[in-house]
Amino acid sequence: MTKLKMKKSIAQEKNTKETMAEGSSVPFSVGPLVGIIGWNSPRFLEFHSGFIEALKSSIASHGCRPVFLGISGSADALHANGFHHLYKHGGENGSNGHSTIHYGLPSRDIVADQIELIIQEEHLDGLVMIPWSTNSLVGMMMSSARCGVPTLFLPNYAAWPELNITIESKEKMPPVYSQWPMLALVEAMGLAKLGTLDHIFHKDKTVQQKQPAAPIPPVEIFESVKWGGQRIAEMSKQKISQKRFFSQASFHNALCVDMAMGSSTDVVLHLTAVAYEAGVPLPLTAFNDAAGKIPQIVPFNKLGEIPLAEFAKLGGLSALMSSLVQFIQPSPTVMGKNIAELAREMSYSKSPFKVDHPVKKQRGLAIISGNLAREGAIFRVAGLKDAALTGSGPARVFNSEGECVSAIMAKKIKKGDVLVLRYCGPRGSPGMPRLASLTRALDERNLNDSVMILTDGRVNLPGHIPAIVHISPEAAIGSALSVLQDGDSVLWSFADKYLTVRLTETEIKVRLSRWKAQDKNMKNTFLYRYSKYSSSSSYGAKLV
Repeated sequence: MTKLKMKKSIAQEKNTKETMAEGSSVPFSVGPLVGIIGWNSPRFLEFHSGFIEALKSSIASHGCRPVFLGISGSADALHANGFHHLYKHGGENGSNGHSTIHYGLPSRDIVADQIELIIQEEHLDGLVMIPWSTNSLVGMMMSSARCGVPTLFLPNYAAWPELNITIESKEKMPPVYSQWPMLALVEAMGLAKLGTLDHIFHKDKTVQQKQPAAPIPPVEIFESVKWGGQRIAEMSKQKISQKRFFSQASFHNALCVDMAMGSSTDVVLHLTAVAYEAGVPLPLTAFNDAAGKIPQIVPFNKLGEIPLAEFAKLGGLSALMSSLVQFIQPSPTVMGKNIAELAREMSYSKSPFKVDHPVKKQRGLAIISGNLAREGAIFRVAGLKDAALTGSGPARVFNSEGECVSAIMAKKIKKGDVLVLRYCGPRGSPGMPRLASLTRALDERNLNDSVMILTDGRVNLPGHIPAIVHISPEAAIGSALSVLQDGDSVLWSFADKYLTVRLTETEIKVRLSRWKAQDKNMKNTFLYRYSKYSSSSSYGAKLV
């Protein structure tokens, strides 16, 4: 190389290092390319610009090239108001035949596919995931397990007041997570820095007199950003495959934490979907096995829910992990240390969570089965009375949520009825949207603790309403649920784990011989593909 060419090369390199990223004040370096994955919605970008820029600066300062890449996906808030939707529009669907509520669960696959495409197109060396909803979080986990690129999950801090958003306006924003326990499981699996969730709230007695907990100080936000930028740079340079964090041990640890918190039906759905992507066997029986070892030690409120602020005040995930140290299996984490080692380091005697002092006699949920649920169903008993755990009753069968809600509002449902809502599963609905209108209608008619709900769908389920959900196989593909009739006697038991209908196998086969599958008439749509190729809820209700 001539001296002139050498001078030009040095000048070009200098100019490259000094070149600013488009629309950013962060200079590019010449190291690994790290993608920051977030939502491309104006709502996300409006409130996250400062957070993203700080993260870019941190990544660039450690010799990497940061770039923000926005993707599409649904927000939890968009499909949390089914009751309003039904009564405002007089039906279950919007003007195009299916409303946004049908896209919530399928958006996990949409998010995972977009990230896979971005990785291949941009040749990314590392990823930082900033989820904006539960479904986006799970989709990011699915893509992380699928692609193996070094990945770090950071919580969505930007919805908090430190970034120029008041507490009042925060309440009007879409929720950061509708089910924050999923983020706790991300930490338990080693995909995020352990203790991050605990820092969202800090204990400030003067503030707690007015509100449950106070948001974290700005310094803690940017300390996390600083650590995240450094760590993803290290992982990218060392080419630490994300697949190493998905193992039998990491899913076992997630189940331990989940059971200690009382579990949730959505966690079962999401974890099985991620396990499928990772190629790690996670049968539904694993949830029963974990529940048999780990009692619920985190207290619920009277509705069977665990507010994040209250959990943080009790010590949060750090205190919970220290109480579960004897059950935690060795598994690597993005912190560079083994999760079992980290749990031992956190172990301290003042944790309010005690395995030998559970808050409930029975576990939080059980996977039950029988001739009405040959592949399984979920019975969550968070805030239920003992009398609801075993019972029987006559079936009142409905082929949609709208039919059932209309019957409730017309006072055609009485105490002791078993409300069967079918064709609400991944393929039947399609998309398995939450049956939010159902529980609100029951509450309005004062029936929320005096009927039993059976469905192949998802219920927006307060802990005090008896319900057996995610019944599989679902009605849309032909099962005993498909041919259930009004008046059929249904029996269930939480302790003995069964859900059956008083019909012989011959009677079920004869009825099925006359059954015809429903025609959804929605070809050339994403929901049509989802209704054709979605797995059952027992395998995570994901595209296969």
